[in-house]
Amino acid sequence: MHQWDGMEDPQQPWRMCLRDCLCQGKFINGRISSMIIYKGLSARTDRQAIPLPFGSRGGLLLHPSHATVDCAYGIDGATRELDDPGHPGCSEEFCDADDVVDQNGNVWCGFSGAPAMAWAPGDLKKLLETHAKSGAKWHAPGFHSGYNEVILNSARHNEQLPRAVEGFFVPKDQDPITTDLGFGILLDATKAHQAFLDEYGVTADQVPMLEFDPTNWDVPFSPYPYNWVRSG
Repeated sequence: MHQWDGMEDPQQPWRMCLRDCLCQGKFINGRISSMIIYKGLSARTDRQAIPLPFGSRGGLLLHPSHATVDCAYGIDGATRELDDPGHPGCSEEFCDADDVVDQNGNVWCGFSGAPAMAWAPGDLKKLLETHAKSGAKWHAPGFHSGYNEVILNSARHNEQLPRAVEGFFVPKDQDPITTDLGFGILLDATKAHQAFLDEYGVTADQVPMLEFDPTNWDVPFSPYPYNWVRSG
């Protein structure tokens, strides 16, 4: 899944920026920062909910069969600082998946540093297994709250549209309009969803608008309640 982060095309936020993308006041090359979530993460008792960098931002569910993984991290990899145009968001070298534990028994490679060193796409399964056991301690949504970071290729994503997108979502009890991206960018997930359906001639059954409840490990996504009313 991908939460809005300003690396999208603001007019068509299901489509990703490829170059000269404005991120936190800096122009960088395009990449998709995503995370992999699944019920097995709940086996660790500190994880009271699905770990997230942002508690209120909507975003996209991405289809794994139409996503190209460039690299991955067991933490927030501070990937904004990694901007080689050949592989933006990824470090120059990858971790040796068989040598990621330090002399004190702590997992270090891909799980520490800002920016961190990335794991190769071929080691994704082992990264997720390591993250499930040794990822950062969970806390309420915010940076370094226990999520993983998987960098997907923006150009390949755009080439795979509309199949690359499985759905749009808004976190439960949150405004569908994300307003904290800066630079005057406002993204309304419900309007973006309808525009996507219109653009590609698909139905809401094929690509649904969803509500995301990070506290529900069994069924985190459900049909979006269009009767949502902003509090206050």
